[in-house]
Amino acid sequence: MAVTAEQLLQALERRGIAYSYDLQNDLGTSQATVSRLLRAAGRRIYRLGKGRNTRYSLLHHLFTIQPLYRIDPAGVPEQLAEIAPLIQGRYAVQARRPQVWLRGLDGTGLFDDLPYFLDDLRPQGFLGRQIARQLGAPWPADPRRWTATQILTYLMEQGTDLPGDLVLGNRALETATRPPRETSVDDYPALADQVLSGSVPGSSAGGEQPKFTTFGPAGHVLVKFSPRGNSLEAIRWRDILIAEHHAGQMLRETGFEAANSRLHDLDGRMFLEVERFDREGALGRRPMISLANIDAEFAGEGQDWIATLRQLVQTKLVDKADLETAHQAQLFGQWIGNTDMHLGNLSFRPEESGFRLLPLYDMAPMRWAPVRGELPQDLALTPPVRDPDSEESWFRIRALATEYWRRLAEEERLSSSFRAISMTWCG
Repeated sequence: MAVTAEQLLQALERRGIAYSYDLQNDLGTSQATVSRLLRAAGRRIYRLGKGRNTRYSLLHHLFTIQPLYRIDPAGVPEQLAEIAPLIQGRYAVQARRPQVWLRGLDGTGLFDDLPYFLDDLRPQGFLGRQIARQLGAPWPADPRRWTATQILTYLMEQGTDLPGDLVLGNRALETATRPPRETSVDDYPALADQVLSGSVPGSSAGGEQPKFTTFGPAGHVLVKFSPRGNSLEAIRWRDILIAEHHAGQMLRETGFEAANSRLHDLDGRMFLEVERFDREGALGRRPMISLANIDAEFAGEGQDWIATLRQLVQTKLVDKADLETAHQAQLFGQWIGNTDMHLGNLSFRPEESGFRLLPLYDMAPMRWAPVRGELPQDLALTPPVRDPDSEESWFRIRALATEYWRRLAEEERLSSSFRAISMTWCG
């Protein structure tokens, strides 16, 4: 009895991915017959590799092959790759030119789940939950619970202003290349009220603090803001934002690359305006991938900046100089009470052979931030461990942190209680 194309499709559905000889064995037929059936099956068949190394799979029944674009600093789109959603939750990435970060850990471009660089683009944090609530059912209210199918659908339909320079699919690209609407600093109070009411101005920037993104005279910016008023919680969040501004400025002044920022006191709120280093001009973009997702694909450490980067240095994906910079940044964060240095708060620029560290951001004394509306009562600060192999960095960063605390102790916009905390640590 002749083997049919339907039987071939069933064999592929069972295996997920198969070589020609796997299908020959499963179907009890010849190579010539399998080749004929593959041609007959048409567009559902997806080929991976070339020649004798060719493998076959089936495209996901809900999706077609999608172009993956980047938008360069001049605002010009370029196709980087095509992404094929396959059955059994796999994804195949066919790059236009060889790049380590597009091929993944095993170097084949085949991923067992959503490629890590797309997973990095899902809505996250405070704004991510706002986006999920706007979308409504069947989207879970917490984007961390979205399936790969839901993330992919969101990126293709609404992924027009995402972190970094990637855009998935032609529909998203059409909107991504339109000039942004310009706002002014005077619009910030209304934008804050808008985002707190459930609307989402700007992109899906991560992080738990209330924020929005916008475009104005300073270019593309991310704007964090404190609660309105003079409650203890509102005052402390004002302090944290002012302290974050000074941390970034001090890092820049001492030779670190860090995001530039400005403070605006408007309508009973403090606004921290941070320049986005993944944007250039009105339409240009620059690449960015968080260490959290780089770690998930290439290291698997899961928590610590330095442990993850040491593994990436060993595999020659990250340079030793970037490891040292991150180590000093982590020391500074520990000296100033930054308890929020998770892997999502350090980002890298993908390159053909690896990743390069991007400017530092989100460096703030979160040790003293309000927790569920209450101020921490324990004001102790544990200095970082002094490693004999890096004592020079330890003493250098201690001196930098001491100067930072001295600067805060003299900052008149800070509350008396936070200036008192600063005075404790500036000498």
